[in-house]
Amino acid sequence: MNQDKIKNYTDFIFSFFKDCKVGQGLFFNSIRFSAEKKFDRQQLNEFFFMFNIIIGNQYLSIDNEGKQFVKLTQQGFDYLYGDEILMPYISLNASLYSNNRKPDEIYNELWNYIGKENDALYYVKGSLFYNVIKPFLPTLPPTYGLYTNGLKEQRKSTSRVSWYRDLFLQLREEDIKLFLDELSEAINSEIEKELSELAPSVDVLDTTPAFPEVQKEDIPSLPIAGVIEKVPHVFISYAWEIAQDDWVLKLSNELREKGINCQIDKYQEHGTDLVNFMRDEIRNSDRVLVILTPKYKEKAESGRGGASYEGSIMSHAIYNEQSTTKFIPLLREGSFDLSCPDFISGRKGFDFSDDGRYEDEFAMLVKVLKGEPTIKIASIGGK
Repeated sequence: MNQDKIKNYTDFIFSFFKDCKVGQGLFFNSIRFSAEKKFDRQQLNEFFFMFNIIIGNQYLSIDNEGKQFVKLTQQGFDYLYGDEILMPYISLNASLYSNNRKPDEIYNELWNYIGKENDALYYVKGSLFYNVIKPFLPTLPPTYGLYTNGLKEQRKSTSRVSWYRDLFLQLREEDIKLFLDELSEAINSEIEKELSELAPSVDVLDTTPAFPEVQKEDIPSLPIAGVIEKVPHVFISYAWEIAQDDWVLKLSNELREKGINCQIDKYQEHGTDLVNFMRDEIRNSDRVLVILTPKYKEKAESGRGGASYEGSIMSHAIYNEQSTTKFIPLLREGSFDLSCPDFISGRKGFDFSDDGRYEDEFAMLVKVLKGEPTIKIASIGGK
């Protein structure tokens, strides 16, 4: 395991509980917002993965109601104020698997955490991966060496990212969970060996992994591993108007409460270079919400100011990729014709001009940003 990276994340997590007694804690959103400021997108993926490992090992607990209050457990207290080495057992099944995920999606996320040597949180060498998956694929050669030699003879790629994927995608659907459990057990055994070798004279916190009893629904809206899917990165582009500023702030805060990493200029500290901030957000966000008002159209097409600068970046991106769905117009005032600048005209959006329909439009927007289906599409022929 990558001890330096794991320690970085666990130290950050436990820093919020240094003054806590057992049963005390804070709201999860407070931890998440701090993490979003500290880590980049890839690191944020790893942070959420580690956060769930800490929960699964019962160092922390989280309630299932309201705004998810995270509390320090007795085991977490003993680690924080004792001299034990943290034993971060993992359950890849609990962290990665769900019935609505495709095998290639599960694999891509799995690779992020076990793949690159010296970089992955829980690096898995080729021989270990092969020995764990072989019982599920009986036609494979009896040894790892014979398998890799066969790849060379067939002039196939011996890159682990390639053949790990090839073997994983050969698993029967009903075997994926079993394989993830077996791989987790193998990784946990490696963790025990590594920690005992590093500190043979120090007591290791010996706990039975709690994951088999922890179900995903116990932490229903935690944005666990797979941040690109679970925690979409969204930027809001709007024109500064006294009448709309509070509404934009309200919209952004409510999106964040729904587990969406929404960013606006108001969150930035005074002294921030807003030009660079706007440029980076538009380029790096998964989606950009464009708040349409007559004033926004005027500013975007004037060639001056922040709205114009943002518009030029979006216009260039749309020109380079006409099929993109990244930019979503949200009508706030007027009509689409009167409020929509040319660069985004004709794109399907949302109508927030009627406050009476806010809740319905907001619920639909959240689904779109999270990649969830908004309507049921009948199959052709009714099959």
